[in-house]
Amino acid sequence: MRTTGRSGHALTSAAAVTSARLTALVAAAVQLPILTRLLEPGDYGKLAVAIAVATYFNVFTDVHTLALQRFPGNPGDRSNYAYAAKRTYGTVAVIAGVLIVGGYLFGGSWQYALAIAGWGFGVTASRFVATAWLGWLKPWSYAGSLTTSTVVRTAVLVALVATTGDADVSLAVAGAACGVAALLTGPRLIPRRTAPGQRPWRLGFGIQLAVTSAAVTLMGTAVLLVLPVIEAPDAVGRFAATFQLAALTSGSALGLLTTVAYPRLRHAWDAGRQEDVHTALVDTALLIVTTCAAVLAVTSAGDYWLARLAVAEGLRDFRLLPVLIVATAVASLATTTSWEHQFRLEVASLSRRTLAAAVVGTALMAYLALQFGLTGAAAGVVVLRGTYALLVAPGTRRPLRVVVTTVALGAVGIAALVVEPSSFVVTAVGTVGAAVAGAVLLRRLHARKV
Repeated sequence: MRTTGRSGHALTSAAAVTSARLTALVAAAVQLPILTRLLEPGDYGKLAVAIAVATYFNVFTDVHTLALQRFPGNPGDRSNYAYAAKRTYGTVAVIAGVLIVGGYLFGGSWQYALAIAGWGFGVTASRFVATAWLGWLKPWSYAGSLTTSTVVRTAVLVALVATTGDADVSLAVAGAACGVAALLTGPRLIPRRTAPGQRPWRLGFGIQLAVTSAAVTLMGTAVLLVLPVIEAPDAVGRFAATFQLAALTSGSALGLLTTVAYPRLRHAWDAGRQEDVHTALVDTALLIVTTCAAVLAVTSAGDYWLARLAVAEGLRDFRLLPVLIVATAVASLATTTSWEHQFRLEVASLSRRTLAAAVVGTALMAYLALQFGLTGAAAGVVVLRGTYALLVAPGTRRPLRVVVTTVALGAVGIAALVVEPSSFVVTAVGTVGAAVAGAVLLRRLHARKV
């Protein structure tokens, strides 16, 4: 009965998370083609950079958001949630105020600072609320909140850009609307039952996780911060649109996979089923490769027919798309590999490895971008994320498997960038890769049933 209950809950959780992620996917699929057609390449690049900068709000708020993810408590006693919420939203207010005042006094660009602040509030609130619901194993509450905030954010952003043409104001209002929607659909705060001086987790634990998150954020967005320094606005816009297309397709699918997998694996580890977790991590890696290869085949089919629908003509650069899609798989592989360190509470070691990967990988990416422009930047994204995977592999159960998979994926991505194969060849390689990885995964699953 317990096994059946776990299976039923897993299916319910997967369905809820899938519905929320599919909504986000549809919203992004609607947003990308509209914005790339409404905005000039330079303006789109500026908007993409603002969104990338806004993600750094999480660098400061993750001190408590990620600690809440690891120690969510229970929905009946929301003291951990209340403790984290007070500090998270207080931090957002301080950062937003500093940004806006600083932009007004020193940069003369307070509208752009307001856009970053508004979007930062929205993504932080949405992430924080979703973390709480999922940590309490309330998947449909998670889905409802994330879906509502995503739909509100997308609708407001597209509507305002279409009517006003002002990307800065549109981004600020859309972010604020997203944050309000997240708060309204989030858990009701219950006064903390613990003593005022008692903390639900060590501050150092949260800081170590936040350092790791900061490094991960840097690895995910550094290329959009480096390119404006060395490339023209139109070139940045083309890269940003292709980067977003890779995130919309392969990135979204793999994000769904990791979001569904993490809570289940964490609970299994805490319940003493470590061997099951190790097995599941290998299956997850195979599923990552299968998904990436399948997306590569679909997006490149028919001379990138679907990709042409998603991105306006002036922002297309499909020679970069295969390597950026492969980069999403490398990033997901690194993420799932890092979980083993998290589960063992080796956060200090994980923080050091992740920070080292961010510093070394970002330096390599910047050098490649400086030397080879957009193609170097695209190759640098794979190098950066591959560095992360290689540094977190030691100390895990199967480090050699992670190293081989990372190197193989990186080699395929960079080869596609150097050779610039036809869309037919890319489709064929993606199809074969998905078939082989999928067959290995199915064989493993069948062997365990027998």
